[in-house]
Amino acid sequence: MSDFGKLPLASAVSVTRIEGPALLTLRGDAAVLGAALAALGLPAPEQRRVRWQDGHGVGWMSPDDRLLLIPRGQLAAVRATLQGVLAGRHHLLVEITEGRAMLHLQGAHLREVLAKACPVDLAPGQFEPGELRRTRAAQIPVAFWLDSGTEARLICMRSVADYAVQLFTTLARPGAEVGIFD
Repeated sequence: MSDFGKLPLASAVSVTRIEGPALLTLRGDAAVLGAALAALGLPAPEQRRVRWQDGHGVGWMSPDDRLLLIPRGQLAAVRATLQGVLAGRHHLLVEITEGRAMLHLQGAHLREVLAKACPVDLAPGQFEPGELRRTRAAQIPVAFWLDSGTEARLICMRSVADYAVQLFTTLARPGAEVGIFD
């Protein structure tokens, strides 16, 4: 019997469930989205991008949908601001924090590990830091973006977060690399 399973080998990518920011989904027409982001002092993201500024973030989810990433301690103030700015306008503002989980993935083979589970072209030059994708990872809905070439954040439903951690940990196990982006 081999001692392979007992060796302290490093994974290609570390996968950690983290306490992420508060999450709000905001849906509305261009005027609603523009007014909300202006009131919060957030820059509008381009299509399929995420933007960060002073600990706040906003992600483009679809033409009428933005994901707001807010420091948890500022959530009440942000909600009050948005409710005031959007009063009388047709919109949907829902806090989704408790229904979601955030994972932090980090490592030299990050693109490869994500590509094993997600039908996204993750080649350098095709998917770069700041780009956001809504897709599936082994049949679970996820959204993710690269913070850098070796770091990513992934959001999934809280009910499948343990599965997502196990999935990406398994895909990142030593010896599982196939070298598609080397």
